[in-house]
Amino acid sequence: MDIILQTENGIDIGTQLRKLNAFTYIIYITNYKQYHETAHNNVHSFAFLTKPISKKIIYKQLNDILIYESQNNDPLYIARFITYEQGLTEFNIDDIYFFEYIKKRYVKICSKSGDYHFNEKIGNIDIDMASYNFFMPHQSFVVNLKYVKDIKNYELLMTNGIRIPLSQKRAVLFKNALNNYLEKMLIL
Repeated sequence: MDIILQTENGIDIGTQLRKLNAFTYIIYITNYKQYHETAHNNVHSFAFLTKPISKKIIYKQLNDILIYESQNNDPLYIARFITYEQGLTEFNIDDIYFFEYIKKRYVKICSKSGDYHFNEKIGNIDIDMASYNFFMPHQSFVVNLKYVKDIKNYELLMTNGIRIPLSQKRAVLFKNALNNYLEKMLIL
């Protein structure tokens, strides 16, 4: 929402929306930086972006909302991403094999239902998915430990047949994470 509209004020509309639904996510996109504090402190906006805005920034904010929402509603099973193929796409976390960073431009999700692509940095995916038993074995991948079938030299064999590189620097950390995951699964 913008701050200055044709007949109304975006701050007033945001205040009205907040009264109707306290859980509405409001993102302001405007040229008027002086309203930043009011938007956050009075309306409790999710974000305040200054024009000009790229699609990448919008998608990032929308994806942040989806991640935040999934963590609040169903943190154990659902991940939501805005993919190129289908827009808002929900995944059962157990259905995701791995994430791959492609040419430092976008992330590919390799899942049981196919491959999907979206804008994000792989480091953010690593952080967001760590609590769901995902680990980064290489600077371009974040894998679901559930689907690691074997480790040979510096390569992971996934249960879906795909081979993923294991960096020498991360090999010990990865093996420890995998062992911890397997021990936890034996206890359950």
